[in-house]
Amino acid sequence: MEKPQLLKGGIVLTLDKSSRSGIFDITIKNGKISSIDYEGKTSTTQFLTENPGGRVIDAAGMIILPGLFNSRLVSAYSLCKMFFRKCSYDNNGSSVSLNLIDRYLAEKVNSGRLSDILELVYKRSMMNGEIFVNESSPAFKKFQINDAFSDLKSVEQYFNITAYDLKLMEETGPLKSFISAGFRADEDINSYAISSLKRSLQSGHGRLIIDASLSQAAYESVRQTFGKPYINVLAENGLLNSNTLLINPLNITDGEIGIIKEKNANILFCPSDFANMSGDLSLAGRIFDSGISILLGTGLTGTDILSELKIISALGYTRTLPYESLLRSAITGPAGFFGIGNVTGSIEKTKSADMILISLRDIRNSGGMPDLDSESVCWHLINSLTAKDISSIILKGKQIFNRADYSSDQENLKSAAKIAELSALLYSAGKLKEYKERKLMNKRVEDLSLGKEYEEETRSPVFVDMTETGEYLGEGEFKILGNKIEEFRNSRESVQEDHPSDLMEIKSFEEDLNLIGDDEEIFELPKLGIKLVEKKREEKANHADKQTHQEEVTGQEIEDEFSVIPKIAEHKVTTLKRSSLKFGFKEGE
Repeated sequence: MEKPQLLKGGIVLTLDKSSRSGIFDITIKNGKISSIDYEGKTSTTQFLTENPGGRVIDAAGMIILPGLFNSRLVSAYSLCKMFFRKCSYDNNGSSVSLNLIDRYLAEKVNSGRLSDILELVYKRSMMNGEIFVNESSPAFKKFQINDAFSDLKSVEQYFNITAYDLKLMEETGPLKSFISAGFRADEDINSYAISSLKRSLQSGHGRLIIDASLSQAAYESVRQTFGKPYINVLAENGLLNSNTLLINPLNITDGEIGIIKEKNANILFCPSDFANMSGDLSLAGRIFDSGISILLGTGLTGTDILSELKIISALGYTRTLPYESLLRSAITGPAGFFGIGNVTGSIEKTKSADMILISLRDIRNSGGMPDLDSESVCWHLINSLTAKDISSIILKGKQIFNRADYSSDQENLKSAAKIAELSALLYSAGKLKEYKERKLMNKRVEDLSLGKEYEEETRSPVFVDMTETGEYLGEGEFKILGNKIEEFRNSRESVQEDHPSDLMEIKSFEEDLNLIGDDEEIFELPKLGIKLVEKKREEKANHADKQTHQEEVTGQEIEDEFSVIPKIAEHKVTTLKRSSLKFGFKEGE
C-alpha cells in the first residue's frame, strides 16, 4: 500500500462540475484523493504528524490535471507509421503492407511479439500522460486478445478493447467488461452484417464503436444497397444512441450531423488522421460547431493526445469552442462514455488519484497565463506545453513516472532499444523496402514511357586520374575495369594515321560501282593466276550505230566466248590502275 502523499502548492485544474482551478493542496491516501484544500493552507508539519512516513511533494511551479484519455490507439501500427505517409481513407483499407503486418501478428508463432508491442506502446502512452487507452487495432482476433491480455496486471492504465471480431462479444471471462463492439463498413456491406451487429450488442453491454470514415466506394455501396446514406441506415436500425461512438465520419451532410445530435450519439475525432487522410477540414469545423459530444484519439497517424489538442487549436476550431471544453473531450467526455466517470476523469474527493504533473519551471513554459481560472490554464496547457514537459505521473496513488529518473533508468533505455527492434520487424513484415523499390521502378517505367530521361543518364562523364595519388577522392561510385596506362601514354594521332578511313557515300546506282579510287595503284598480281578473256561481240543490225567495247588482253585468245584458260604469267609484274576494275555492265554490253 502506498504511503500518504501531499501535493503542495501546485496549480490544480480539477475539471469538476464547478470547473474549479487555482493553487490547491491535494492529499492522497490508499490510492484515492482523500481531501482537497482549495485555500492552499494545509500545514506540512501537521500532515507529517498525522501521517507518519508520509511524503510531501513540492508542486509549486507545476500544473496538476487529471490523466488524459486516448479513445483510439491502434497499437498494431503504432511503431510503423511510415506506411501512412501517402494514405487516404480511400486507399487505406487496400494497403498491402498493413495487411501483411496484420497477417504477421496473427501468426501463433508471433504471439509474443504482439504482447511485447502492446506492453511497450502502452508504456509510451502512459509516459505521454494517457492513463486510459482504447485498443482499436482492426485485425486483432479473439485468440490474440486473450493471449495479450491474459495477465491484466501487465497493463497498468485503464483500457478498453474495440472488438471488430464480433466473436469477442461472447467473452465471459474477466475481459468481458473491457470489450466494446466494433464495426466497419466496406464495399460488401449488407443487411446481414447489420443484423449480426445488432445480435452481438444484445449479448454485451451495448457500447458500440463504428468506423464512419468510409471510402468513397463503400459510401456509394451503402447508398446502392440500402437506398440511403450510411448515417440514416444506422439510425433506422437503432444503432445510434448515447452508447454509440462514430469514428471520424466522412461524406456527411448537415442533415446527417443533425441526426447524430438528435440521437445523442458521440463522435470520436482523430485530428491527425482527419488532417492527413481526409482532405476536408471544413467538415471537422462543422462537427465542432454542432455541439455533439466529441472524444479524441491518436488514431493511425497521431503520436499523443496533447499533440492532437494542439492540431485542433491550430486549425482554428476553438474560435467557437472554449479551451476547457476542448480539454474535456480528452478527459471527462471519454471517462463518461467508457463507464469510468465515477472513478476517474476529474480531481475530486474520493476519486482515484490519477494525475499528471507538468512543469512550468522551464523558462520556455513559464508565464503566459493571464489568470489561474480554468479557461486560462487550459489555453496555456494546450498551446504552450507538450508531453515532454510532463515531470511526473500518478496512477491510482502510485507515482509510475518521474522525469528526473527517466534518463538514468536502465529499464527505459532497454525499452527504447526494444521498440527500435520491433519497429524494424514490422517494417520488414510490411515489406517497406521491397515496395519502395517497386514504386521507384514503376516511376522509372512511367517516366520512360513519357520520354523523360533520368538525371543519371544525362550527367557528364567523370574522368578520374589516379596515376599520381592512387586513390579516388571524389563523390559517387565507380569500378576499375582494367589498366589503361599504356594506351594513355601513347599518342592518339599516330594511331589514327596507321588506320586511315576513306568512306564514301553511294548516292546512285546508275553508274558503275567503283570500290577502289581512280588514281591509286593496287597490289601486285601473283605470278600464277587466271585471266578472263571476252570475244569481240558481233555487231547487230538494229544497233549499227552503237560503239563496241573491247578490252585488250595479253596472251592467246580463245575462240569460245568467255573462255577461261590457265596461263603462266610473265615475270614482269603488270601494274593496273584501279579505274580499270569495275563491276557490272552498262545497257547493251
